[in-house]
Amino acid sequence: MIIKLNDYISYIKATNNPLSSDVGIINGEDFIYLFDVGCSDVVFNEISNLNKKVKVIISHFHQDHIGNIHRLNYDLFVSKFTKKYTNRGIIVEDKIEIKDGNINLIIQNLPSSHSKGCLILTVNKEYTFIGDASYSTYVKGKIIYNVQKLKQTILDLEKIDTKYFLLSHSEQFIYSKEEVIKELKEIYNYRDINNQNIEIND
Repeated sequence: MIIKLNDYISYIKATNNPLSSDVGIINGEDFIYLFDVGCSDVVFNEISNLNKKVKVIISHFHQDHIGNIHRLNYDLFVSKFTKKYTNRGIIVEDKIEIKDGNINLIIQNLPSSHSKGCLILTVNKEYTFIGDASYSTYVKGKIIYNVQKLKQTILDLEKIDTKYFLLSHSEQFIYSKEEVIKELKEIYNYRDINNQNIEIND
């Protein structure tokens, strides 16, 4: 089911069974822009019948975010790490800005402990789709952040001109920029000078 956020942004909510990410839908004048494509049949059915040409920004290469991509023939923006899995797409190295009618998009990289090569998408300096980029890795019951990557994640998020961050797989989904950065800084304060990782028991 497509949920409307405002006049130009909608999204499809993430699911756990099957595991499938949130999918952002941004309606420009000439194109519809998707942030991720999920991996379920339900999502595929929704996004394969959109009424305009479609471009896709893939946040990262995990299956729940890209699973449907090989069933779709849409133009892609990907990181160099994600392209190894999609085998196609424009690689985003520097910030890319797109204007489409009243929609202004900024696609950029964000360092992440969760996955190599995360992309984020800012829409009209109001909402930024973060995907899973602010999350940790999860190994044997432990939440693990790389200290240097977490520091850079925080610094880069602080520079983004936006009001809200949209986080995939979160019940709340919409968070203020300030509350996301505050939580990451609190995690960063757990760092130990003798350890390159911050490990938190789940």
